[in-house]
Amino acid sequence: MLRYLAAGFLLICGTQSTLGAEKFAGQVVDAKYYHLGDSVVTNWNETTTHPIGKRLDLTFNSHANTSETLLSIGHRHIDGKWELTLNGKLIGHLHKEQNLRQFYYTVPPNILINGTNVLSIISKSSTDDISIGNIKFFDQPLAKVLQLGRVQITVKEALNKKGLPVRLTILGEDKKLVPIYEPNSPNLAVREGLVYTSTGVAEFSLPAGNYSVIATRGMEWSRREVVCEVTEGKKTNAHLELRHEVDTRGFIACDTHLHTFTFSGHGDSTLPERIVTIAGEGVELAISTDHNHHTDYAPEQKKLSLNKYFTPMVGNEVTTKNGHFNAFPLSPKKPVPNYKETNWVKLAANIREHGAKVIIMNHPRWPSPKDNPLNIVQFNQASGDRTDDVALPVDGIELANSTSLQKDPLLLFRDWFALLNHGNLIKAVGSSDSHTVGDPVGQGRTYIRSSTDDPSQIDTNEVIRYFLQGATSISMGIFSDIKVDGKFRPGDLVKVGSTVGIQFRVASPSWISPRRALLFVNGP
Repeated sequence: MLRYLAAGFLLICGTQSTLGAEKFAGQVVDAKYYHLGDSVVTNWNETTTHPIGKRLDLTFNSHANTSETLLSIGHRHIDGKWELTLNGKLIGHLHKEQNLRQFYYTVPPNILINGTNVLSIISKSSTDDISIGNIKFFDQPLAKVLQLGRVQITVKEALNKKGLPVRLTILGEDKKLVPIYEPNSPNLAVREGLVYTSTGVAEFSLPAGNYSVIATRGMEWSRREVVCEVTEGKKTNAHLELRHEVDTRGFIACDTHLHTFTFSGHGDSTLPERIVTIAGEGVELAISTDHNHHTDYAPEQKKLSLNKYFTPMVGNEVTTKNGHFNAFPLSPKKPVPNYKETNWVKLAANIREHGAKVIIMNHPRWPSPKDNPLNIVQFNQASGDRTDDVALPVDGIELANSTSLQKDPLLLFRDWFALLNHGNLIKAVGSSDSHTVGDPVGQGRTYIRSSTDDPSQIDTNEVIRYFLQGATSISMGIFSDIKVDGKFRPGDLVKVGSTVGIQFRVASPSWISPRRALLFVNGP
């Protein structure tokens, strides 16, 4: 099985070596890094292990600004909300980012005063530790400091020539993602080197240089690449077309495991960004599974005019001390299940009392080989036995979770085969478990049989019925389907004699090359 990478397998064309270089020297406000927060952090080399508090105030001399100026600030590990103020006036919030790098913050006109100015970084989160420093002030706007030029990318569907929600990946000479500046629309989801557009049109700024722009839309679509030469102060236009290359008729693409920072409290994807990324990756049934929260995508989806691209369903990742369990469908108007319950049988009964028809055991070997839900019950991978033959009252188990991969790709399959041979007819599940904009939605996915191929008209009751029958196929970039003796499909139980006829179909987009197919009987 191949892993699907939306921005992988690329031939990269580069930027100039001055990519992102500052044209002006700037005034150093403070070159030191500070640890702000409330916890000990031992792996930041640039600052102290103990925090100095949850607020930092720095002074610097300047003159009043009648036009836009700029601050350059280095920081890392921004999860919560941090205000950036100048002379007591809010000028922005720190960008959410885990890695240490420089960010630019615009200073609007008439914020600075002649003489001493006060820059403050203030925590608005109950707990969050950050490293921040290397602060410089520029008496010029962002476009001048970074020699920016505008770029407009338009992506259309090749047959009907209509705009298409897509993922754009922008890379430089060093084959790394590059910073994106001044995106033009709130309906974009933007991160370093990454832009999701809900309309197929995205406009933003880049420092002068040459860039490789790659358009993708999940594992069923083609991939197109164009090299853009960006010139300071000018606008560059590029047009690309994508084709739907993988025939999945009779199935819909489902991601059963999706998060938002808005309601899960970690990761970085806001609710609107999550809606845009779902459409941009070609997922057709999107199940919200924030931790112990019922998230309804429908209102935001309607607001963004993306109803025709997917059907939403409310779910919940019921997060307990003894494992995480996705449950759906659920009502956003009703209370969440009792996530403090540690007995699996009682927990499952409580989840179903709340209306769920499907329960999935998530990432069963996470977070480590020794510390995971299956080890809690001393699961025997050879026989399927566990302590006191404890019940596993779930309908499915994640075998392909694209953000929780196993070093041994068959480990979870051996677990599953053991369960099947033990008499537990638990269904296989593929999902993304995406918490961020960068982790592709639908990279791991489950294809479920459906009587419609229209993603806006999916019958969720039918889909659940087919899921419980096992009429599914899981994927990490390759679509597969099977027939036994010419008529039996996934989910069917077949009584066989000495021989059977098997027809196996494998399909992938042109940028993925399947190498081999494996068929297992009674386990690997």
